[in-house]
Amino acid sequence: MKTVQITLALAAMSLTGAAMADVTLYGIITGDVDTGNNGKQGTSVIYQDVGTRIGFKGTDKWDGGAKTIWEVESGALTGSSGQWGSREAWIGVQDDTWGTLRSGRGKSRYDLIVEEFDTFESNVTMASTFDDATYVTRNTGAVMYTSPSLGGLTLDGEYNFVSGGNHDYTAIGAAHFKQSAFQLYGAYILQSHKVRTGLADVTDFTGTTSADGDLQAYMLGGQWYPTDSAFVGLLYQHATQDTTDPRGAFKRDSTMLMAQYNVGVWTPRAGWVHQFEGKFDNGGKIKTADQFEIGTDYNLSKHSILYAEAAYINNNDQNGFVTTSGTTGWTPTQPGNGKVLSIGLLAFF
Repeated sequence: MKTVQITLALAAMSLTGAAMADVTLYGIITGDVDTGNNGKQGTSVIYQDVGTRIGFKGTDKWDGGAKTIWEVESGALTGSSGQWGSREAWIGVQDDTWGTLRSGRGKSRYDLIVEEFDTFESNVTMASTFDDATYVTRNTGAVMYTSPSLGGLTLDGEYNFVSGGNHDYTAIGAAHFKQSAFQLYGAYILQSHKVRTGLADVTDFTGTTSADGDLQAYMLGGQWYPTDSAFVGLLYQHATQDTTDPRGAFKRDSTMLMAQYNVGVWTPRAGWVHQFEGKFDNGGKIKTADQFEIGTDYNLSKHSILYAEAAYINNNDQNGFVTTSGTTGWTPTQPGNGKVLSIGLLAFF
């Protein structure tokens, strides 16, 4: 009898907790088969996981109207990506008047803006080329603030306290203005003692990144919605990296053009990334590079998508992006042009 009473009490406590807090379980399961040439290494066929993950997020309302918010998201693979909270692990406070303040691990606002312009599904992303190894994609120990909407304008600020890896700290500021027919974006990032691995992969780079130097970059962009089912977006980035190369600091501009249209169960899209010449302060250049990509989603159901994408990478110099490497994805290892065809299936809940 006591056992039954204890069981009922625990069940009641569980139901009470569920009534007090709003918790959501979500996830994405996705993978594709890629075939293409790896720079100058010839054609290969590989299977890739494309960000399979599972997560929990929740809210708990306060008596005063604000609420506690949190999220824990983990990669679903073995190894480091499968560690608990490997992708998102943060907690914060949200208030309609004062905005949102949170801390922990999560995608940086700088990287999230890039992802809003690149809507391709496979690992051969426009974002990986536009990135050019310049900015941190995921903060590991940051404080992040987002203002309430001020007539469509939202402001963001982040500071990553964690010292380790390739940089000592990261500071980010961003602004986002949203209306029904268009959106405008701006962002700035400063990384102290950033080691730019992509630049080290360039064939004629003779130095290393400066131990006392910084990486600074800013972005400006906009999206236009001619209809509810279509958008066209343009994003520009300028990055400056201190180096120990005799030619001095390295500077480079990048642009991303993206278009997408929803028609019935189909969502075709096309994109282009252009890397302008990289220039050193004391003379010397690194050649331009481009990535062109087309593809489409086919909505099998409300929670399943079949997709096909084709990319062409015009890599005039070894610019540090987009070549195949076994089954681990696309890494900056080989110079030369590349062609990739990806076919995959994505399910989400």
